[in-house]
Amino acid sequence: MVNKSLNFIVELEGKDAFGRAGGMAILPAPRSLPRLMALPKEICEEGFSEYVFLSSMIHAHAEELFPGMSVRGCYQFRLTRNADMSVDPEEVSDLASALRGELLARRYGSGVRLRSPTVARMT
Repeated sequence: MVNKSLNFIVELEGKDAFGRAGGMAILPAPRSLPRLMALPKEICEEGFSEYVFLSSMIHAHAEELFPGMSVRGCYQFRLTRNADMSVDPEEVSDLASALRGELLARRYGSGVRLRSPTVARMT
């Protein structure tokens, strides 16, 4: 999981397309999608713009992502990773290259905080 990305733990029941028993799945929200989406004007009241959170759409349609299985719960969370950099300029010959490597590694550092902004239980 990428640092501070929006993810969902999906609690599943049943068997998947390969016959494996359900359990849990981690579903990352696409980073390319906006977190707040405007609804089409055709379904909004005249003169009003309405919006929906991406997380609400994922909660509402999680079952469609796991055909043949039943979604028992969908819980969103963010994981903050350790972003410390440890480069000693006296020990590296190419500081720019070392910094590039450290910057890439920051995205996948050790987890330091798990945050769950909301919990939505599916019934």
